[in-house]
Amino acid sequence: MHEKKLVGGELLQEFKEYFIDFLNLLFIKSKEGEKFFRLHIYAEIAKYYDYKIASYPPDITGGGLLHALCYHFGVKLKIIDYPFFQNLEFIFNIAHILEVHGSARTYDLDTSEIKQVCKRYKDKRKAGKLHDCIKELKILAKIHSVLSNDKTEPIGPLPEAYFLTELAEVYYKMGLS
Repeated sequence: MHEKKLVGGELLQEFKEYFIDFLNLLFIKSKEGEKFFRLHIYAEIAKYYDYKIASYPPDITGGGLLHALCYHFGVKLKIIDYPFFQNLEFIFNIAHILEVHGSARTYDLDTSEIKQVCKRYKDKRKAGKLHDCIKELKILAKIHSVLSNDKTEPIGPLPEAYFLTELAEVYYKMGLS
């Protein structure tokens, strides 16, 4: 899995607004909040933790839930004593957001059909189907290039470098180097 940074400007501002609206929906005692908890949050808690909550507002720590949400959304909020589950118009506003380290996750697609087919390039090379082998190596190199992760340094050679080296060997065997 790889992560791509959330860009700034209008998209970042829109994200902040939606995130604040979401937090206010969750943490203000309201009919909409109760409906959201009953339809989504309680079902997820029951599914993943085999724990049932029947009351609203929930008998859970608001700070713990807020911390988990901020962690998973990549948001850093001001730490103050927020009045969770009170009859207020709003609790949170955009000024409470200190930083956003948002990201979108992409996956390596190891189980995708195209990647599974392309991984058979060695069989194509052994069978002498070098043009097919070249096509598959180019696709694999492109997939790895597009999904590369800027945040971490891999141990060993980059996957696309490996596929490009394999590609060079096939071209050499074909006398096209």
